[in-house]
Amino acid sequence: MKSTQTSFSIYMTLILFVMASINANALTKKERNTKEDRVKGLVIFSMIKYVQWPEANKELIIGILSDDKEMIDLFNEMASSRSNSHKRIIVRSFSTLGEATQHSNILFIPNENSAMFEAYTKDIQNVLIITEKEGLCQHGSAINLITVNGKLRFEINRKAVEQSTLKVSSKLTEMGIEV
Repeated sequence: MKSTQTSFSIYMTLILFVMASINANALTKKERNTKEDRVKGLVIFSMIKYVQWPEANKELIIGILSDDKEMIDLFNEMASSRSNSHKRIIVRSFSTLGEATQHSNILFIPNENSAMFEAYTKDIQNVLIITEKEGLCQHGSAINLITVNGKLRFEINRKAVEQSTLKVSSKLTEMGIEV
């Protein structure tokens, strides 16, 4: 009887340990994703000053093709500290690419929604498309965030930038990897 209780106790301890490990890994992954999202957001917000936007716009809308509340909240936090007297930065979440391209100046398409962009065939003008999946610059994204040797870098597609009818500073193109 005592050995059955001991075996049960060991079994329960192992189950609790495994569950705690799973929760710790999930938390670590979530923290890592938040950190990655913050870095990507900082890169995207830094690019704003290298793009010539139409003068008539008093607002600069950053669309995110995602319903990830944490990412949207993080981008909104950054926008509130980056808005200035010339342009107010607004972050909006979109669920369809068509709607996002009609109502955004910059559109960030996270990796998990890349298939929507790959399937899209319409020309997109006056919107700077930023993606984060390997190969999307060749598919028409203006800027594609990639990881090279553990560091965030970006590819830039000059043809897609020209087709967007936005003007991008040569400083930005020099910082990126031209595709």
